[in-house]
Amino acid sequence: MRHGERLDDLFRMETKTWKMLCEKERVYNQRDPKMPLTLAPFEHRPLVNFADDPPLSEAGQKMAEMMGACLLREGCNPDFIYASPALRCVQTAEFLSRCFESPSRPKIRVETGLYGTSFSHIEEPREWLRVKEFANAGYFVDCEYEPMMTQRQIG
Repeated sequence: MRHGERLDDLFRMETKTWKMLCEKERVYNQRDPKMPLTLAPFEHRPLVNFADDPPLSEAGQKMAEMMGACLLREGCNPDFIYASPALRCVQTAEFLSRCFESPSRPKIRVETGLYGTSFSHIEEPREWLRVKEFANAGYFVDCEYEPMMTQRQIG
């Protein structure tokens, strides 16, 4: 699963980048209508942890919902959605999966090997959210799935 628009995309051309904002600010504030009102359900995490693992923008969330609706309309009903452990990817998978009703709603399998470290603008996150944290936040993740690769193997 490739992710939708993420928050750091909104700041690429500005002097104040997303990473700088996360490292200097202590509290998240919506500074642009494209930004989510809050970082719920993960607002308990220090803002600096979002610097290298940015969440989706409002547009990114809508894109994922639209893709899910399109898949549903076309009769595509995946058994599983595989996503990188990056927050933006799991969020994309979650918003997409919400378009399907139980019992056909596909579970999200978090696969570490899908994390894209080959791009120069991507840095290793300080701390990825764990599958249990996504599950506790209400995300439809497969807690029984064992990823094929570990974080250490892709580093």
